[in-house]
Amino acid sequence: MNTTPFRLVDRAPLHPYTLSFSLPFAISLFCLFALSPFRLSSQPISVGRTVAGDPAKARLYTFKNGLQLWVSVVKDKPRVQSLICVKAGSKNDPADATGLAHYLEHMVFKGTDRYGTLDPQRELPMIAQIEALYEQYRTTTSNEQRAAIYRQIDSVSGVAATLAIPNEYDKVCQALGCQGTNAFTSTDVTVYVNSVPSNQLDAYYELEAERFRKPVLRLFHTELEAVYEEKNGSLDEDYSLANDTLMAALFPTHTYGTQSTIGTIEHLKNPSMKRIREYYDAYYQPENMVVVVAGDVDPDEMARIIERTLGSMPSKPAPKWTVNALPPITSPAVKTVYGPDAEWLEVAFRWPGAAHPDLPALKMMDMLLANGKTGLIDVNITQKQRVLSVQCVQRPMADYGFHHLTGRPNPGQSLEEVRDLLLSQIELIKNGAFDTTLFEAIIRDLRKNEMEQLRKAEGRAFWIMEAVSLGLPYDEYVRSIDRMASVTPADVIRVANTYYGNNYVAVFKRTGERTDLVQVEKPNITPVALNRDTMSAFTQQLLSRTVRRIKPQFLDFDRDVARDTIRKDIPIYAAKNEIDQRTDLLISVKDGALRDRYLDLALDYLMYLPTSKMSVAEIAREQYRLGMELFAWGSDVSTSVQMMCLDETFEESVKLLWHKITDCVVDEDALTSLKERIKKSRADMLNDKYSILYQGILPYAQYGTRNTTMRELTNAELDAVTSKDLIDRLRRLLNVEHRVLYYGPRSVSEAATVLRRYHRAPATLEPEPTWDRYRYRSLDTAEVIFFDHDMVQAEVMMFGRSLPRLDSTLILSTRMFGDYFDGGMGSIVFQTLRESKALAYSTSTFVRTPWDTINPYIVQATIGTQADKLIDAIDGMQELINDMPVIPATLEHARESVRQQIETQRWEGMQILYSYLNTFECGIRTSQAPYLYQQLDSFTMNDLQKFYRMAVKDRCKVIVVMGSKDKLDLKALEKYGRVRIVTKADLFPY
Repeated sequence: MNTTPFRLVDRAPLHPYTLSFSLPFAISLFCLFALSPFRLSSQPISVGRTVAGDPAKARLYTFKNGLQLWVSVVKDKPRVQSLICVKAGSKNDPADATGLAHYLEHMVFKGTDRYGTLDPQRELPMIAQIEALYEQYRTTTSNEQRAAIYRQIDSVSGVAATLAIPNEYDKVCQALGCQGTNAFTSTDVTVYVNSVPSNQLDAYYELEAERFRKPVLRLFHTELEAVYEEKNGSLDEDYSLANDTLMAALFPTHTYGTQSTIGTIEHLKNPSMKRIREYYDAYYQPENMVVVVAGDVDPDEMARIIERTLGSMPSKPAPKWTVNALPPITSPAVKTVYGPDAEWLEVAFRWPGAAHPDLPALKMMDMLLANGKTGLIDVNITQKQRVLSVQCVQRPMADYGFHHLTGRPNPGQSLEEVRDLLLSQIELIKNGAFDTTLFEAIIRDLRKNEMEQLRKAEGRAFWIMEAVSLGLPYDEYVRSIDRMASVTPADVIRVANTYYGNNYVAVFKRTGERTDLVQVEKPNITPVALNRDTMSAFTQQLLSRTVRRIKPQFLDFDRDVARDTIRKDIPIYAAKNEIDQRTDLLISVKDGALRDRYLDLALDYLMYLPTSKMSVAEIAREQYRLGMELFAWGSDVSTSVQMMCLDETFEESVKLLWHKITDCVVDEDALTSLKERIKKSRADMLNDKYSILYQGILPYAQYGTRNTTMRELTNAELDAVTSKDLIDRLRRLLNVEHRVLYYGPRSVSEAATVLRRYHRAPATLEPEPTWDRYRYRSLDTAEVIFFDHDMVQAEVMMFGRSLPRLDSTLILSTRMFGDYFDGGMGSIVFQTLRESKALAYSTSTFVRTPWDTINPYIVQATIGTQADKLIDAIDGMQELINDMPVIPATLEHARESVRQQIETQRWEGMQILYSYLNTFECGIRTSQAPYLYQQLDSFTMNDLQKFYRMAVKDRCKVIVVMGSKDKLDLKALEKYGRVRIVTKADLFPY
């Protein structure tokens, strides 16, 4: 089981699989929205009410203008997670102007007539002129006339931009110490995200009230380019193609299926500022919004802050959404799509909306199919390795939902066979052939997972926000697990036979050439001016306030890390869990793949092995009963086994862990299947863009042919290894020096006492090997490493050696450079390459600090851009790296951001122990945060420039480019150095 908000897109890139976000505004004369400035309300707010049985213990307030505030107190750190939710998403886009909600979300960050501008009286008429030109542009069909109009748009936009202060919202958030500033748009909601220091809530929500009071659509055409980049990125994703095809077949007459969040290419090429304003005016009304706050806050004081800011904005009713009835699916809707990635299958059954009374039984059915341990798919397919991989995911949404099953085939297995295998498990449910005793364990597992999500502010805020996204009254939402607990086996059989028949959609994603690929072409954009070193009067007033400083809490390893031994040569390090009953145990063995290349395979094999007393299914069932999770992984120099459970089952879980490791027995069939699946995964990986980039090209470019990927077993070595070889390695695992990390409610001595009962190791442990670690190449010769891949965009990475060894005195310089140069969306890199020149959707630049005392610092920059912008993007990044702009105001924002981050940082759980061990392994004996904090005020622009000249300037000599040779000019790349074309054979050993 897996639940994920479906199809989101956000303003800043997070991951290849993300969602798109944007906000449409309603603007009055001169491109402003027809809203008056917010005013204080004389009407009292409602008394914050609570809901019985709410695990988040939220308080709910409603203001006179209809705005709702939901507050939950969690004191994990002196911050609050803020989510401002608009109950409208891409499903509300007009059919002839899709992508509005997403683009609006982007534009709400551009400011108002009070900030983001130097002179609104001069700027606004030009923005109104740009809007009128876009209306002409979108209704003109002649290419020649469109080009002429666009030249006017570009010209007027360039002049208007001289009056703009780009990313001022982001700069204010940085100065306030906010983190994670972003937004996202899904099908049903648009959400604005920030983590805010608890001493900055007044200023932050005043900023938010101003932001939503009167947004101005400035810098429109360069931001549109960012959305183009986002669209082109999705065109490179086979997942997006399969997903859009699936949704269209599931919801043929509903906007879930008839339009996508980012929008069509045709609509993106013909944007309308007017329609965006109309969307904003319709849906961005306080009565259609919910503010979710979770963190270290007093609920009533939070309500007073919202009352005088967002709660005092004028409001009017938002359009009522009507859910249209969908025609039934009466026979399998089978679709086939092609793309370069490895093949897979998707099967989906439509569900009713989230409020439907059958949802609890449908969710229970999903858990009986797959819960990670004891579901029918887990036992009959995953544990028996009958497919390469499988997922079973519930996708509840407000109007309709669906049950989503995906599978990748084993070698020689057809997609049709994968489909039939998945459908056969559903038939078992329909026939009542499932274990009814699992119901109690499923509910216990769900409550444990809920508890885990609610223990921190971010998880709690997003948990509460899901009620908004699903369109559920909060009173009902908090009882979701309780309603599942009342589901009976008869209920499951009934819904299985009601909703699951020949009424499914199947998408066969096959490997082949995609013939419908059309990218959004690059328009000619003149780089716009950047008033970087300027602040509006509004921002100056907001940031000039004196606030109560939060006292930082630094790690004290003597105080925060308890030490004991399981025996004299096996140390245990512990951190106390003062919050709940969660327990983490990690065994870290000082042995890794640099000494034994077969260890990774042995750890994979372990997960499919029975013991002399228990089958794989019995072990999984016992883990599920105990609420125990088990993971094992290796690195070059260490091997780790991690167990998580609740304290009440700690001893039983430890006993099972040692039984699994020390008593595992050979299963030849499991090894044969594992080998074949690994080879199939490798073959599939060689078609995946991100696998090639990050597992192939990146280590090759940095380390050469001696790297982590090239040390993997060849297929011939894989075929030759025996079960005995691997079992011997597993049984010898704890014969090497190792240590134990414990986080839980017990004292270190209590935890050590339990471990002594079950821990088995020889009297003398093998010492840690002497490591011959991988070393970076010289990276001092200018060259371009090019990999040809069929894609719309181009991925660029730039590398260079920086300082030769770890230097603890440079911690502050490295941190300040990171925040100054690339500290979010108000940074120099983001502003220049995206805001001014519209050359990239995603960018980053950083100095990587070595993790040991051997390796050097590394300068790295990345760019995701359209193929036709490649040279301009590389030139733009090189110009910034080799000639860093000097902007005193940006340094001050970075200083305050770092200060607030340190003051609000609270260490918890395994973070404490990892920090302790990592610090010691770098030859440092105390936490460096106090030093960094003490020196912060004395850090000057001269210090920054000195570090930049010493560690960054002219350092990036090696450039990696991944893209289609048919779309790129390889000759043009020669100006950066010798162009070396590499192939998969150079990057992978199989």
